[in-house]
Amino acid sequence: MEQQQNKNLEKLLQKVVRNAVHEEVRPIKKSMKNFATKDDLNDFRDRAFKVFATKDDLNDFRDRAFKVFATKDDLREMTNIIIEKTEMKRNEVLDNNDKVAGKMSKIEQEQAADTIGNIRRDERLDELEQDVKQVKSNLKVALGAV
Repeated sequence: MEQQQNKNLEKLLQKVVRNAVHEEVRPIKKSMKNFATKDDLNDFRDRAFKVFATKDDLNDFRDRAFKVFATKDDLREMTNIIIEKTEMKRNEVLDNNDKVAGKMSKIEQEQAADTIGNIRRDERLDELEQDVKQVKSNLKVALGAV
């Protein structure tokens, strides 16, 4: 009888362990449905190669980009060229300004001299007109007496 009780206890213990294990394993089995299988990963890899860039794609893009986009060195070189050309143009403008200023100064001097000359001519013309009037009046007097 003791043997029978041991067997019953053993069966009961097995049943309890089986139920306990089953209760522990069931959530794991459910969550395994969310795990990716090797086939899932292979499918993803195949689709990813169509969508995501590979190293070769990035290298090709870099090679093409260097033909289209400016690098930092390109920008530095262009900056230096622009500065040099700007300085050259600035110097040209300043030289031309100096030439124009010289011409303007010469024109101003000539105008001042012309103005002085015109004033002298006007004064001389006034004197001559006075002389002509004087001569006319003397002639009238002399002709009137004759």
